[in-house]
Amino acid sequence: MGQFLREEVSTPLGVDVYIGLLDEELSRIDAVEMLGFGFQFGQSLIPHALGRRMELNLPQTLAKLWRLRAGIKDGTTRRAPTPVEGLQKISVIDTPELAMGEIPSAGAKCSARGLARLAALMANGGQFAGRQLMGHAAWTALHGVPVQRNMMALNTTFTQGGLATFPQPSSTDTPLDIGLNRGREGFYGWMGLGGSIFQWHPEYRIGFGYAPTSLNVLDIVNERGKAYQAEVVRCLHALQ
Repeated sequence: MGQFLREEVSTPLGVDVYIGLLDEELSRIDAVEMLGFGFQFGQSLIPHALGRRMELNLPQTLAKLWRLRAGIKDGTTRRAPTPVEGLQKISVIDTPELAMGEIPSAGAKCSARGLARLAALMANGGQFAGRQLMGHAAWTALHGVPVQRNMMALNTTFTQGGLATFPQPSSTDTPLDIGLNRGREGFYGWMGLGGSIFQWHPEYRIGFGYAPTSLNVLDIVNERGKAYQAEVVRCLHALQ
């Protein structure tokens, strides 16, 4: 998978999206860092109007964590072994072993620009800049047959190809569901722990990538990057 991305997508499109690094490529990646609790606590006390550098204040964050905790507690996989040894610790992300492993759901090494260009390819039916990644039938099947399921404390909708899609929030949605979907209506894709986003909007033909180096694991549904995502859509509407 990593070799396929390197040869077929990365070189022609200038996309830095790798799954499974080689020895000589390990020096190209930066270590990820978690935001300190003190910083997050201090920022959560600042009103949004005064330039708070977090999307949610402390009570809002605690409320979302409490709802998520209830979902994890009731989950059927809470006693299952971790899929990767040491995955309980964030520091495992920076190990060479994980970087060299081919784990598309948790081990991609990307730049935001690379994610956005690959997302642009997906937003344009599987082709971009004269290059084609997949045929129309495969692209349609990837985005087809959406199924609604509860994932921990979140009500999610995933296609048969494993892509999340984000519907218009309803009046019965929980705050977690609203935080997940509002501002992302019509997008496909998913997110990473701490803030990263890889999503695309086929109707608007928008590819969006967001890859922060400093992780905010308390940003449960990646609302920090979603603010830019919603702004891109707003700008598009303003131009029409």
